[in-house]
Amino acid sequence: MHYLSDALLIREFKRYPLVKRTSARAPSKITLTDLGARNALFRGAPSLWESSPDHVGSLVETLAQSVIRGPNLQIHFFRDFENPKDRRTPVREVDFVVEDLTGIVVPIEIKFRRQIEPADLAGLKLFMTRHKAEFGLLVTRDTQAWYDKERILAVPLLTFLLAF
Repeated sequence: MHYLSDALLIREFKRYPLVKRTSARAPSKITLTDLGARNALFRGAPSLWESSPDHVGSLVETLAQSVIRGPNLQIHFFRDFENPKDRRTPVREVDFVVEDLTGIVVPIEIKFRRQIEPADLAGLKLFMTRHKAEFGLLVTRDTQAWYDKERILAVPLLTFLLAF
């Protein structure tokens, strides 16, 4: 795996927050860094704008993670049970958690859909509650909105890509 990472073909993200014990094994999220490589591996890659979100969600995640880079940034992912003490509760996740050296944390969730439902914000809201993030980003197909109560900024994919 480290050869693929050194060749910049894949990118590995550790779980947030990082496990404090060195003996603990935290699973990773691995993504391909290039849409062309991904399309070659998974034939029949559809057009982003003409396909259903179920087919292009992973493509958009690949595209988004390729621009989340910067000096002094660490990028993780978040996945946990809604109630960590009860494994029967739903699993909530955030696609990317960006953290800088000063401790500022911004969770980023990719929801490439025409319409955003309240349930789409569940992972971001849980993360922000547990980790005291100031705000979260929701990357969407074409929705631009500020969810004041949740402190979540929804931005269209093209705006997100241009911001980096």
